[in-house]
Amino acid sequence: MAAVAPRAVLLVARLAPLIVLAGCTTSLFGEREASPEERTAYEQAVNQAEADPDLARLALERFLLQWPKGPLSDDAEFMLGEIAQRADDPAAALIHYRKVLTAYRFGDAVDHARLRIARIEFQRGDAARARAMLDDLRVSRLPEEAQPGAYRLLADTARDPVERLVELSALRGLVSPSQIPGVDVEIDDLLAELDDAALTALAGRLASRPLAARVQLWVAHRALQHGDPEAAAAALARAERMPLSPKDRPLLISLRQRLRVGEQGFGEIPSLPSFAELAERPPPSVAVEHGTIGVVLPLSGPFAR
Repeated sequence: MAAVAPRAVLLVARLAPLIVLAGCTTSLFGEREASPEERTAYEQAVNQAEADPDLARLALERFLLQWPKGPLSDDAEFMLGEIAQRADDPAAALIHYRKVLTAYRFGDAVDHARLRIARIEFQRGDAARARAMLDDLRVSRLPEEAQPGAYRLLADTARDPVERLVELSALRGLVSPSQIPGVDVEIDDLLAELDDAALTALAGRLASRPLAARVQLWVAHRALQHGDPEAAAAALARAERMPLSPKDRPLLISLRQRLRVGEQGFGEIPSLPSFAELAERPPPSVAVEHGTIGVVLPLSGPFAR
């Protein structure tokens, strides 16, 4: 794909933030370089896209008639889809996006087109078709600003909770700091619903990827619930070898303390008085007592529920 003028890229970014038109002047498959005439015609069409979409559409259609297999043809076809989508015509947009996949399958607009098709299908209520389109999506080939949206759609179309958590893990690493708490709530809710087998499967899939440490903490928490301190210690050791977020560190400390208490035991517990013995005692005087009684509750993490 040939590089285009910065002004053209700016105008296209306004029209559709996920499109990136700047790139190499020759493709990895030995495609010829775009001629000055092609670049000029394409840039003129792109420059018209925001001010006059109809005129831009006609210019792009003429461009494709003149250079149907040129280095910029996949971009021109994709832009026609963008113009149709902006005009609230998803059926026409799908025609252009799908042509990018068939006629220009080696071009660098393919992953943009896959994402656009999947989003339209998802908006139509067909999550299965959207996910099928996303299965071949190469997120790393999308521009950075498009990757969070791609992972959001991947999470929304996930086939099971484990797959959804894998996608949310990637999403969490890309969103802005202000968005992380919302993703964390979604992650924690899903983790709380997983059974032990699914939690173990998730830990295996994440390996050392983001969120892996939190999953190991949940594995340790479940192990302590089941009375298996050895498994809990092993999971905590794995978590400590992974990057921990500020949110996860207090849970690690808490689990370490629970494990230590369990290993040390509680010692001999004195016997409690019976109700009959308490009834014989004079009641305490509270006439002059005052104060506030409160309770501290966790609002996040595994005990929030």
